[in-house]
Amino acid sequence: MSKAIIQSLMKVSACQLYFGRCQQMRQRLCFVEVGFYSDVCFAHTTIPVNSDALPENLGESKLSSKEYLSRTAQHHDSASGPEKFPTASVIPNIPSQKINFYRRALPRSCISFTSEEGKEIFRESLLAGDMNCYFHLASQYRTQDEPAFCGLSTLVMVLNTLEIDPKKVWKSPWRWYHENMLDCCIPLAVVEKTGITMDQFACLAACNMLNVKMVRTDQSVSVEDFRNLVKDVVRHTDQVLVVTYSRECLEQTGDGHFSPIGGYNAQRDLVLIMDTARFKYPPHWVSLNMLFNAMQELDKTAGLPRGYFLLSKSNINPGLIFRLSVNLSPVYLQNKDSKIAAFFQSWEQHLMTQSITHIANSSVAVFNLAVSRLLLLLDDLDNDVFLLTSEVGSEEMSKHYGRNIRKLLLLIEGLPVYQIIDQGVKSGNISMNSLRKAGLSGRSSSGVEHLASSIEQPCSRLNLNVASYVTSAHFLAMLILSWPYHHCNGGRLCTALHRHTSMLLAESGSELLQNEVLRLRQQLTSILSYCKNCSDDSCKQLSNAD
Repeated sequence: MSKAIIQSLMKVSACQLYFGRCQQMRQRLCFVEVGFYSDVCFAHTTIPVNSDALPENLGESKLSSKEYLSRTAQHHDSASGPEKFPTASVIPNIPSQKINFYRRALPRSCISFTSEEGKEIFRESLLAGDMNCYFHLASQYRTQDEPAFCGLSTLVMVLNTLEIDPKKVWKSPWRWYHENMLDCCIPLAVVEKTGITMDQFACLAACNMLNVKMVRTDQSVSVEDFRNLVKDVVRHTDQVLVVTYSRECLEQTGDGHFSPIGGYNAQRDLVLIMDTARFKYPPHWVSLNMLFNAMQELDKTAGLPRGYFLLSKSNINPGLIFRLSVNLSPVYLQNKDSKIAAFFQSWEQHLMTQSITHIANSSVAVFNLAVSRLLLLLDDLDNDVFLLTSEVGSEEMSKHYGRNIRKLLLLIEGLPVYQIIDQGVKSGNISMNSLRKAGLSGRSSSGVEHLASSIEQPCSRLNLNVASYVTSAHFLAMLILSWPYHHCNGGRLCTALHRHTSMLLAESGSELLQNEVLRLRQQLTSILSYCKNCSDDSCKQLSNAD
């Protein structure tokens, strides 16, 4: 036998010796694939890797196979006495490989929903009437698309469970909620990297027609309060309870996480966690006390406790036409150096400080003042920035839909605020460059076009071009009507606008117009409230990733 063959066999034998010895180790093991090359053969062997010898963040390990074997040999030299293991000197150069996993084992603190014990707990809860909320949630149970999408996927489950029509096409011809549609408060690219905060979750929920009650489990909230809430929610189907908690407190890997509650067992005081990270952990039962403690755990970034959300369907129907543009994302509004942030600060300041005692307090005078001030502020924005947009897709077209859009736009055109804008355009007193920044429809509007001239057109013909009838004048009128003035106090312009817009909506007698305004106002309120609450850096971006 040649010397080269003998040396190759010695290398393989050394690896086999190491493999056999590793199987006797009592430490927790994981697996990596390592290929061994010799002069005469190629062996592809799976070797158990001692997790104690790996860096703390296993998923980001850059440790090469050589370095690992050397470190493991040193570790066991010190732990097991004089016995020696193969070191890097007997192993050829091996490229490092990313370590991957197939799920995680649930810790003893959690009981798998599909285990025999989990099934028995389910039977007990079902007979006690504490699983009514489960079936609607289970029919919409989904696995999150990204490791950091636990908040988005949980919200998608809730929206589809409560049967909310997004009025957006998911896959033609179907309207259905999906994670990629939840971008009104924060860009999806940001969520994909860092997850979302409690405030961002609340903002997204309110933007998508949910009533939101957000509670941080600080010292003012007791475990008994939470238990009573759980008992009530699980017996009904018109509300969903979502918890955000620290996984570490449940003896799981990772940290911040969002999950809906799918049931309760009063006899054992267990809640069912419907974990959307099903690639990691299956749905499981956990002690209510332990979950509450995990919700009280302070977030390391924000320094605030986590908590829960009580979510229900809003009485406001989905908007027919008008939407907030991407320029109104809190990411831009919280950037103090951005022009869009300066616009909102100036408008808010003007609303709160502008006295109207020197002019007649009539609707025409108040709306004239609001239009002129808004146009001055809009002029300072970049030409590619617009505040509102319209979403009308061909998939949604129907005669009934077209008639409603036509009716809504005609109602807006009959309001004093629209007529002021119309007259300003006709007289040349309004800059079209400023007006365009109020909103961008399906096409760029070159002026104020009236729908009334097309009123005799058949609805089917009108449907084909319905987006083209939404002009910049409609957008500016809707912005003034929909602004959340309810936070005003005193005799300022804000109070006057609140009074006159409320009167206009009431006098119109149109649920169609009222709903469109309230829907847009709800979105504006959600985003502006989020930005104000987080202006002191108390809502820094968390990492809710699995």
